Amino acid sequence: MANLSPSPDQLTAGQILMCPDIMLSGFAGAENGKIRIGVIVAVCALGPIGLCAIAGAKLMDAATIVAAPICSYRDVWTLFAARHLTT
Repeated sequence: MANLSPSPDQLTAGQILMCPDIMLSGFAGAENGKIRIGVIVAVCALGPIGLCAIAGAKLMDAATIVAAPICSYRDVWTLFAARHLTT
């Protein structure tokens, strides 16, 4: 089984090599978190890997994704509570 695809001409070799590394890290985080359909997921830090983790969580049908650009657990739970207590 092969997973090859052509790359756009405007990308450099370095950009092409970074893409699967970052994407796989984010998707692996979603897989390792054992996300199931309908669960609530929190993603801390919204750099490239965090954004790919959000994409992975969406692909795994998470019901709600709480995205926090910070890593303080207190702040994450505050965002989580604010989202669910106001809806």
